[in-house]
Amino acid sequence: MSRIRIAIVKSREDVLAATIALDLGGSPEFDLVSNELIRPQEARARLFAIVQSVDVLIAIGDFPAELLEEVVRYETNVVAASILIANDTVNLRLSKVGSVQLMETLYALARDRSSDSLRLLEYQLVGGSSKKAGRLVELTRASGHLVHEADAWVRSAISSYAQSLPRAEGDYLTYAQGTQIIEDLVREAAPRRQPGDDGVATKDRELVEAVMAAASASTEPLARLFHRLRLTMTEFKLLLLALGPDLGVNIQTAFGHLNDDLGRKYPTFGLVCAMLGNPIDIRAELEQAGNLVRWRLLESGDVLPWPDDYVRLAQPLPAWLLGNDDAILDDASLRPFIRRLAYPGAAYALEAEGADHSSHLREAFVTGKAWVVTPPEHLDRWRARCEVVAESGAQHLLRCDAVKLAALQPTDQREAVIRLARTAQLLGMTPVVDFGTEPADDNRFILLESLTESLACVSQPAVLIASDRRYAAALPAADMAVHAANDAETEAAEFYRAAATAKGLRPLPGECERLGTEFPVPLDVIQQAVELAARDLQGTRDDGIHEAMARACRVIASSNLSRMATVSAPVFSLPDVILPREQHAQLQEIVNQMAHAATVLNGWGFGAQLPYGRGVSVLFSGPSGTGKTMAAQAVAKTLGTDLFTVDLSQVVSKYIGESEKNLDAVFTDAERTNAVLNFNEADSLLTKRSETKDAHDRYANLEVAYLLQRMESFTGLAILTTNLKQNIDSAFLRRLRFVIEFPKPDADAREAIWRQCLPESAPVSPDVQLHLLARELELSGGNIRQVTLRAAFAAAGDGSGRIEMRHLLAATRAELAKLGQGGALRRLDELEAYLNRAMAA
Repeated sequence: MSRIRIAIVKSREDVLAATIALDLGGSPEFDLVSNELIRPQEARARLFAIVQSVDVLIAIGDFPAELLEEVVRYETNVVAASILIANDTVNLRLSKVGSVQLMETLYALARDRSSDSLRLLEYQLVGGSSKKAGRLVELTRASGHLVHEADAWVRSAISSYAQSLPRAEGDYLTYAQGTQIIEDLVREAAPRRQPGDDGVATKDRELVEAVMAAASASTEPLARLFHRLRLTMTEFKLLLLALGPDLGVNIQTAFGHLNDDLGRKYPTFGLVCAMLGNPIDIRAELEQAGNLVRWRLLESGDVLPWPDDYVRLAQPLPAWLLGNDDAILDDASLRPFIRRLAYPGAAYALEAEGADHSSHLREAFVTGKAWVVTPPEHLDRWRARCEVVAESGAQHLLRCDAVKLAALQPTDQREAVIRLARTAQLLGMTPVVDFGTEPADDNRFILLESLTESLACVSQPAVLIASDRRYAAALPAADMAVHAANDAETEAAEFYRAAATAKGLRPLPGECERLGTEFPVPLDVIQQAVELAARDLQGTRDDGIHEAMARACRVIASSNLSRMATVSAPVFSLPDVILPREQHAQLQEIVNQMAHAATVLNGWGFGAQLPYGRGVSVLFSGPSGTGKTMAAQAVAKTLGTDLFTVDLSQVVSKYIGESEKNLDAVFTDAERTNAVLNFNEADSLLTKRSETKDAHDRYANLEVAYLLQRMESFTGLAILTTNLKQNIDSAFLRRLRFVIEFPKPDADAREAIWRQCLPESAPVSPDVQLHLLARELELSGGNIRQVTLRAAFAAAGDGSGRIEMRHLLAATRAELAKLGQGGALRRLDELEAYLNRAMAA
């Protein structure tokens, strides 16, 4: 192509004009034919005169946009670039425009002057003042530049191939006539051929130069396709021919003629091989390179097409190559497995931990290893840190739901993984393979193997997020950079503080630390809880957020509880529990250990001595009705939490592994809601492990072993109640922090229970002698509550209007009969006779 003739006109002397003139003078592609200063009153006449002999006009200064548009309309073969020094309105605003990049843009524009919309450009310098005229901005190649090069090359290749076909005369549409039609079709929208342009050889050279000049970091999709997938030039040209029908309807018709079937508007594999050279050599080269198959760039998938098969680009590549930036991520085959939204908590992570906290993760991103493996704890925090690292490095994350991917059939799974790898490589995204808390199994190991193979070709490292350590163990050690765990419990407090501060809340000292210990919930729950608490506290002037935040956390976290437990709001308090002084003191000690866990474990450093078992496990044992469940409620109410009572009938399953899964769900729910976990009749689950004689014994022992393990990792309060302490495995007793024996109440305790079970608002007759009932009848607290309730209903039913001694005696008789206590019934008869004699006297 001949040198491009350029004229520079300026309304005043400026360093920008001098810089551009200097660069043009040293460029072999351009010929600076004019560089003159024009007064405003002469601008119109001079511009119209100059454009008649140049290809590009650069107007620097205060030239009206309307005048430049008129000049372009007058001379349709010129490109005008207006560089405005003043703060005038501009049509195009770009960052980093330098004179070298400006020359590249003008070079591209001058070679394709068929589109009026591309022939008039305006740039504005930073600051809009001549004083800052030296501050140039860098300009990358105009968007779509390579697409126009590709279009020109495809048309030239079709024309050249048509010219090589044999010509004949006849009564039918001959090759001679078809060749002429093809030439007319591809010439219709082709750029004007410049002197010295020798057709396909020139277009071929220009295409190669343009592609090689474009960097892999270019925003041009075609440049990314070529460089990032490491294509050979033959592979790239084949893909351009496959893209040809999408470039214009005339190209479709031309391919129809070349296929000798106007209905077949896409090239066949045999045709494109013939257009690119010797078909045998071309196919061998494509087979050897293998990128078309490796990256699944064609619809034929994992094999090259048959000679008579269409060559079509795999979807959604055509739309992406032609400018739809979201086409690849919107691919219907990948959409179910990709998370487009950022992981929650990135802003809080940066605020709470500072920019340096994620430095180790940031370093792992650039180690050159294929995988970065995050620790298996606090997955939500590591997701947020990945967002922080990606944002700080101007990267993007490709967030993959590995659990959904693993559910696919092996063949579909393999294809989806390759598409994910292709997407990551083309867009320069960092893959995040997220298994979450799902345990490893055969299907997921197969998926991980496919991911390891496919992502090995991706320039960026992949991030593995999983709580099951077996995933990391399955990766090749040489390709793995593991970030050492550096989590402290205080991190949760910092997240709470950052989230509360962002919402304008003012926590009191120690409140965030307490929340971090009580509610170790994911970051998205913290975010939702803060928003809910902020609405509840709106309009209040008091500082302090603990009560509102705790309430919000419970509401949000309990919205998705499992069906294996019931949540209840405790109604009893510690003073309501009638126990000997020693047992009562132990209940208060349990409350203190939970309430001050943050201070002792984190602040005072005792947590470092507890690698496991940071929670509190308690056993309440004793006969039925001695107050075990009531005490559990009282402890929960004192701590301000809910009581999470486990339904063992839902937990224990006859299917292998289901009981363990159900137990894990129960513990996880309790941790998420900061609820007190209560296992009633726990002896049925914690029985002594027996000698393994059959499969039933083996799996029963597995359940017990798993419960031991899960209780050690539990961070909350777990209360187990039993009537048969002797049946519980001794391994459990060693792991329990408290074992409290609930004895049968003595006479004084029974009298206190009798009085407690009769509310102050209840009408009680003066003849009621509770001390006699307590002294003569050895009933448990649960039995006494049943008696008083039954007596109250009897009094209400007979119209007496108050609870009398006769009601209590009758209710007691019914309770003893239910329990089968004949001796107690005889003592009751004696008591009743004594009372009758006393009344008669």
